[in-house]
Amino acid sequence: MINRKSAAVALLSMLPLVACSVSDDDDGGGTIFTIVADGDNNDDPMNPQVLGPIEPGRGFRINGAAAFNDGAMGDDEFDSFNVTAVGAQRLRVTLAHGNGFDLDLAFVDSATGRIMPPDNCDAATSPEVCEMTLADAQSINVEAEALEGGGVYTLLIESFAP
Repeated sequence: MINRKSAAVALLSMLPLVACSVSDDDDGGGTIFTIVADGDNNDDPMNPQVLGPIEPGRGFRINGAAAFNDGAMGDDEFDSFNVTAVGAQRLRVTLAHGNGFDLDLAFVDSATGRIMPPDNCDAATSPEVCEMTLADAQSINVEAEALEGGGVYTLLIESFAP
């Protein structure tokens, strides 16, 4: 016989977690984050998890996991997330992860599949921080690729005025 409480917990665990939080930014304001669970359907760079529109003062926080030939976690080397920039803006992406785990970031034009070079990117240590300025509305995929090991990560996608 199925316990109703166990069935309810199992059902709720399949739903994405969505909540809001606020953090200070370097412009003196605050970014309102929508917290999103890493989806199972975003392991292919051509099939990103759609997060929705982003505009200055808004952002997304994703708690995810990725692995490259990791015996404990399997092989889930790509996580891809799509945002649609609403007008001109500056995007900052911060990727934090543990030691012994190498992840790289990429910005990809979702219409062409072309990798877009960031304005600046500090990827030598965790957290990795990359920024880019968009001159107009555009759909962008933010990709995290596991190159070695596996583990959990936190990905912040923030938008600021250009």
